[in-house]
Amino acid sequence: MPRLDTGALESFIKDRYPTQEDFCAQFGITRGGLRKWFVQEQVPDDQMVKLAEHFDVRSHVFNIDARDLDVELVKELLAKMERASNAADVAVDEDALWYWVGKLYRENPRKKGVESADIINFEDAIRLAPKVKR
Repeated sequence: MPRLDTGALESFIKDRYPTQEDFCAQFGITRGGLRKWFVQEQVPDDQMVKLAEHFDVRSHVFNIDARDLDVELVKELLAKMERASNAADVAVDEDALWYWVGKLYRENPRKKGVESADIINFEDAIRLAPKVKR
């Protein structure tokens, strides 16, 4: 579960709702559920996305883990994914490319380098995808 920036959530709730109970009613959780988020400083993935949408902000506003990216690893993954799609001579749309970068990053967030086995899944997906020549 992603780590919650409780200060940011508390601030947004105070700015937009008269009480936490009003927020809970609008958002669709119990007061106890909200209290649990504040105590554990974590929120389930689907609720983190819903929070960002509810307050019309990017997820990193509430998701501390989204701020702690290893930028060099993301760049490395992106480059490898682009090389794999180029080698297959298939255009991969940007959303699909970032999906795979995110998937591999989450599976190996602290790993230095990427194993070739990780790339094989992406290459298999490219082969199975509709062929859109460059």
